[in-house]
Amino acid sequence: MGKRVSSEELVADIRQTADKLDQKYLTADEYDRRGEYNKSTPIDRFGSWNAAVREAGLEVAHKAQRNSKETLLADLRRVADSLNQDHLTTTEYEDKGNHGVATITRRLGSWNDALREAGLTPFQKKNIEPEDILRDLRRVADDTNGNSVIIPEYETHGDYGINTIGAKFGSWTNAVRKAGFTPATEITDEELLIDLRRIANETVGDILLKHPF
Repeated sequence: MGKRVSSEELVADIRQTADKLDQKYLTADEYDRRGEYNKSTPIDRFGSWNAAVREAGLEVAHKAQRNSKETLLADLRRVADSLNQDHLTTTEYEDKGNHGVATITRRLGSWNDALREAGLTPFQKKNIEPEDILRDLRRVADDTNGNSVIIPEYETHGDYGINTIGAKFGSWTNAVRKAGFTPATEITDEELLIDLRRIANETVGDILLKHPF
């Protein structure tokens, strides 16, 4: 059985984690990502997360402060700067960011919308392999309901375009099956083409009109 961490060690680690992030406050999720221990450890020890940060001499972060637009955009820029690049994938952010991808997309509209607003380059991948798409489908399913993945959820949280997925696998439904899930709703090829046209129209506009399906 491992050594039980002392309250003093927990408090010191909370302070150290906040210092690394250059913040006067620290959320439980930020500590869970960047601290030495699981967030449940200080919560269990001090009775609540707010009690733990007060013990460490930090400010309690209100929800509006934690998830403010400015806070999220600043963290996107911070992670991109740490990687010395002007673009950022959801996977890269999940590894180094202080907030959830779902939080950012809910607050700012979509991943690429968030990147644009942060002054970063929207994410685009070249030389896409089918396995990359399948891996990303599984990631989004895990981040959402865990049982499958549907188009609206993937448009918000995924790294690839729906039309790209349809081109690689023949249809969205085929891609979902290949990823190991049962499609949430069976759709006809005609319905899929309609949806792909809608998405393409939103992204490439007149190009689709010149080259119809």
